Amino acid sequence: MKEFNLLINGRLTPGALTMNVVNPATGEAFAASPRADAKQLDAAVQAAKAAFPAWSRLNVAARRAKIMAIADGTPRRAGAPSDDRAGQTVT
Repeated sequence: MKEFNLLINGRLTPGALTMNVVNPATGEAFAASPRADAKQLDAAVQAAKAAFPAWSRLNVAARRAKIMAIADGTPRRAGAPSDDRAGQTVT
């Protein structure tokens, strides 16, 4: 089963807790999703608050470029989403 991490303050970190992601059609778990505990949640909120002033000063084009760079890098790091679901119907 595939496992994922939380992204807190620019770093990937395992969740203090996990929960299964279940395919509703089959009832089978196909991934483990990280869940933050209170300490991790507080750290994520503080990181977001600290990052907001710089983010809010960026114009739309700069924000778009940053988001697109993240999106462009995601398949290389995590694998194409369809690879994990070969033979399954996804709606």
